[in-house]
Amino acid sequence: MLVYILFPCIITALGSFMCREKSGKASRAIFCSIFGLAVFLIQSLRSFVGTDYWSYTQLYDYFTYNDDSARTLTHEKGFSIPLEILSDVFPERYIMFALIAAAVAAGSAYYIYKYSSNPTVSAVSFICFGLFFFSMNFMRQFIAGIIIMYAVTNIHNRSFFRYVALILFASCFHWSALVMLPFYFILNIKMESITLTAYVICAVMLAIFARDIIQFGIDTLYLKYQTDYEIDTGSISYAYILCYGIIFAVAYIFRESLEKRNPMTNIYLSCMFFACMFELLGTVSAILSRFTLLFIIPPFLGLFPDLLDAIYEKIREFAGKKYKKSTVRLLVCFSALAFAACFYGWLLSTNSNGVVPYRTVFEYSGLQ
Repeated sequence: MLVYILFPCIITALGSFMCREKSGKASRAIFCSIFGLAVFLIQSLRSFVGTDYWSYTQLYDYFTYNDDSARTLTHEKGFSIPLEILSDVFPERYIMFALIAAAVAAGSAYYIYKYSSNPTVSAVSFICFGLFFFSMNFMRQFIAGIIIMYAVTNIHNRSFFRYVALILFASCFHWSALVMLPFYFILNIKMESITLTAYVICAVMLAIFARDIIQFGIDTLYLKYQTDYEIDTGSISYAYILCYGIIFAVAYIFRESLEKRNPMTNIYLSCMFFACMFELLGTVSAILSRFTLLFIIPPFLGLFPDLLDAIYEKIREFAGKKYKKSTVRLLVCFSALAFAACFYGWLLSTNSNGVVPYRTVFEYSGLQ
């Protein structure tokens, strides 16, 4: 548990010194590198931490101790074939988790460095709003989500073929990424009241026909779920929906101010809505919440820092010269930090995705 408490505290303290308003690129790069290294170490050195850890060890051991080809399995070949090759060279399963951790850490840290207006806020958001724990469990899909995160930047750049290529690449790790193909056009739609209304209506329709859609997906893409998945298993906590919904609502209110700061605002805002939508649909069937991972990463890493700046400017405008700039900024930062800390505390207290207690490979190297 201690590592989960120290991690966000150290990153917050470090970022407050290294990523100030006048900090240069070198300071930002060093901070993002430290953040990425910390993510890599915590994830790669864990042992039997996370609800999916055991299933991944079984898959790796299957390749290590069996002669069957990955081509005979239903897992996505972009993940299973490299895993089979890796197991022939490195029989120790921990190398797999190290490589997955490297992909998550490098992908997230570089995106924060390149696209975030405030690396500290993005890094703390990654840790405290569930992304960090998601990446320790839904590993194949999270890697796909990292690739999608870079793909959506091509929507703003109008690079359709590059977007499609990245989505197809992401689908090699998790088939769900193919859902993102039409979103090249959808995420470009201006997020206004009429758009939001239409999206809500579509969400309601999806909820009505959710079970039929899931069954179709299982019968066509996820054949391995045909015998062991029960559709009526909606078990998603409303805490996720409440947290993400509040952030979306505030961002929607401040969308005009955000657009002045970041040209990617509309794309981020739309991603946040669809993340909320799929999280809500997860109450119908838990499997639908998995699509949240395809949308949730970009807004937290790219939009949330600008949102805090927009709130700060609005309070300054409202308060006039009554309060000092530093006082208002501290108020906004501490309020956001308290909100994030409350949600993060809830994640830990409920043992989100089985990440508690934290165990290392040194303590449990012999655990089977």
